[in-house]
Amino acid sequence: MSPQRRVGLISNSIAEVAARGDLRAATDPGELVTYGTCALSAARSPPSEAAAHRLSSSSP
Repeated sequence: MSPQRRVGLISNSIAEVAARGDLRAATDPGELVTYGTCALSAARSPPSEAAAHRLSSSSP
Protein backbone atom coordinates (compact mmCIF):
# COMPACT_ATOMS: atom_id res chain seq x y z
CA MET A 1 0.00 0.00 0.00
CA SER A 2 1.38 3.38 -0.94
CA PRO A 3 2.06 5.97 1.77
CA GLN A 4 -0.60 8.26 0.27
CA ARG A 5 -3.21 5.51 0.35
CA ARG A 6 -2.27 4.63 3.93
CA VAL A 7 -2.65 8.28 5.00
CA GLY A 8 -6.00 8.48 3.19
CA LEU A 9 -7.28 5.32 4.86
CA ILE A 10 -6.30 6.53 8.31
CA SER A 11 -7.65 10.03 7.64
CA ASN A 12 -11.01 8.62 6.53
CA SER A 13 -11.22 6.38 9.59
CA ILE A 14 -10.48 9.30 11.91
CA ALA A 15 -13.06 11.46 10.11
CA GLU A 16 -15.71 8.74 10.61
CA VAL A 17 -14.91 8.49 14.32
CA ALA A 18 -15.01 12.28 14.69
CA ALA A 19 -18.36 12.47 12.84
CA ARG A 20 -19.85 10.01 15.34
CA GLY A 21 -18.59 12.16 18.20
CA ASP A 22 -16.24 9.44 19.45
CA LEU A 23 -13.10 11.59 19.24
CA ARG A 24 -12.06 13.91 22.05
CA ALA A 25 -12.24 17.56 21.03
CA ALA A 26 -8.66 18.10 22.23
CA THR A 27 -7.37 15.47 19.80
CA ASP A 28 -5.81 16.83 16.62
CA PRO A 29 -6.81 14.58 13.70
CA GLY A 30 -3.59 15.40 11.82
CA GLU A 31 -1.54 14.24 14.80
CA LEU A 32 -3.51 10.99 14.90
CA VAL A 33 -2.83 10.41 11.20
CA THR A 34 0.89 10.89 11.78
CA TYR A 35 0.83 8.57 14.78
CA GLY A 36 -1.16 5.95 12.89
CA THR A 37 1.13 5.94 9.87
CA CYS A 38 4.21 5.68 12.09
CA ALA A 39 2.63 2.82 14.03
CA LEU A 40 1.81 0.95 10.83
CA SER A 41 5.34 1.45 9.54
CA ALA A 42 6.81 0.15 12.79
CA ALA A 43 4.49 -2.86 12.81
CA ARG A 44 5.43 -3.71 9.24
CA SER A 45 8.75 -5.26 10.20
CA PRO A 46 9.11 -5.74 13.96
CA PRO A 47 12.61 -6.65 15.14
CA SER A 48 11.45 -9.85 16.84
CA GLU A 49 8.48 -12.13 17.35
CA ALA A 50 8.13 -10.78 20.91
CA ALA A 51 7.90 -7.23 19.52
CA ALA A 52 5.24 -8.34 17.05
CA HIS A 53 3.23 -9.89 19.90
CA ARG A 54 3.47 -6.68 21.98
CA LEU A 55 2.31 -4.58 19.02
CA SER A 56 -0.61 -6.83 18.22
CA SER A 57 -1.81 -7.21 21.81
CA SER A 58 -1.55 -3.57 22.94
CA SER A 59 -4.72 -1.62 23.55
CA PRO A 60 -5.39 2.07 22.87
